[in-house]
Amino acid sequence: MDWMSCINTYIRVVEEGSFNGAARRLNTTSSAVSKRIHWLEERIGVQLLKRTTRSVTQTEAGALFYQRSKDSLDRFQSIIDETRSVNETPAGLLKIGLPSRWVRNFWFSI
Repeated sequence: MDWMSCINTYIRVVEEGSFNGAARRLNTTSSAVSKRIHWLEERIGVQLLKRTTRSVTQTEAGALFYQRSKDSLDRFQSIIDETRSVNETPAGLLKIGLPSRWVRNFWFSI
């Protein structure tokens, strides 16, 4: 497993409020979501979520981890978007300064 997919899964669990909701959003199974969360908690060494048969809530450490992870992933996505935009075709209004004599000739020749 990798850190990014597990952190993304944790964020989705918190936002959806359940493993099933996160699984639907991530197009995976609840079992896969559970394994990623378990892997993440094992690596960090702290419980991030309190689980009952009816609900999933964050621990204090989980709330801190969620906020910092969400901020970091948002910044990472911004970096990706900026990098992609370097190769995009320019778009927008192009203004060109010309002597008025050329402009008059241009408009009359259309």
